[in-house]
Amino acid sequence: MAKKTSNSKKKKPDSSKDISKALSLLGDKGFTGNTYPEVEVIPTEIEALNHVVLGCGGLPRGRVMEIYAPPSVGKSTLCYWFIGQVQEQGGVCALWDAEGTYSREYGASCGINNDELIMPDFSLGNEALFQVKKLLTTNMIDLMVVDAVPSLQPEMSSETKEDKDPNMREKLERANMLSQFFSDLSGGFTMRKAKGSKNWLECPVTGSRYHKLRNKKTCLIFVNHAKDKIGVMFGDPTTTPGGKGLKFASSIRIGMEESTTSKTKDDFGRPSYRVSRVKAAKNKLAPPFGTIKMKMLREGGVEIFGDDVEVEYDDSEDFDDIE
Repeated sequence: MAKKTSNSKKKKPDSSKDISKALSLLGDKGFTGNTYPEVEVIPTEIEALNHVVLGCGGLPRGRVMEIYAPPSVGKSTLCYWFIGQVQEQGGVCALWDAEGTYSREYGASCGINNDELIMPDFSLGNEALFQVKKLLTTNMIDLMVVDAVPSLQPEMSSETKEDKDPNMREKLERANMLSQFFSDLSGGFTMRKAKGSKNWLECPVTGSRYHKLRNKKTCLIFVNHAKDKIGVMFGDPTTTPGGKGLKFASSIRIGMEESTTSKTKDDFGRPSYRVSRVKAAKNKLAPPFGTIKMKMLREGGVEIFGDDVEVEYDDSEDFDDIE
């Protein structure tokens, strides 16, 4: 008859020697989890946004964010307000106005100092993304905003309009362009000091010629559109352009939708603000699905909706199933 095994717990083997040996083999390229650098943030003046939606205390440095919404909900307004918040703290900001809709007056009403706002000029989406990487190598920019993804025209699609299905080709090329771009940001990319030069731009932080977004102080925000699929009978019909590269690369994805409109109107019958529901559909830095309501002021800027902010965690599927 077989003997019964003892129920006593086995002693945990000592792995410290193996860990030390592995770290010695890696040299200065290896470290343990408790020494992994924590994410630094740029706080905003709205605490509910910092701790409920973003969850980490502000805009995360060295990470990608996506803000998507239907038309006229306030995604650009929220980004302009972010720029103003960073500039107030002495930060440097850059805005890629791919849609060509930026207004200096409206930007100033959201808190932007136009004299200190960098606005690169570009022709196609490939050049815009190249400019983003070039400025990242300097590690001088605190916040970069690209507004918006659907307006980043791939280079090839502008030259191949004779295809049988140019719209599908353009979608595939934009997705491929963004997928390669985000692979470079996470995996590492190199940049020469000048065209044809043999010298490389070195990372000011690591001293290496390979640049990664996580080693920079920049928070990179992409604005995207929430559109409806055609012919969808079941499930969420909402989608966002640009493929899935941005979805995977984003540490935080913020979805916005209109909640209500102010009953207070001016002499011309225009409401003084619009209330939008802001929700973290994805968050790798804090628990997701944190939701608040914010006022998108007609004259520019944002405010928290209501005097007493109640922390709300919404697990509905309004934004979760976007593909």
